[in-house]
Amino acid sequence: MSPSELTIVRLVGQDKSSKDIGEFLSLSPRTIEKQRPDIIAKLNLTAEKGILTIWAKENLEFIL
Repeated sequence: MSPSELTIVRLVGQDKSSKDIGEFLSLSPRTIEKQRPDIIAKLNLTAEKGILTIWAKENLEFIL
């Protein structure tokens, strides 16, 4: 994963919204939303609602 994607996962694990993440990275919330499926695929996760948040919280120590 790219450094940007790791940052997104870390922030998702901290319950940040796409809007908050976008502001932090100087990107639009829509860009963040478009990156989520790519990140989910790279992590070999299913496309269940909220799965990225759950994964990020459970693995936060590995992505810091």
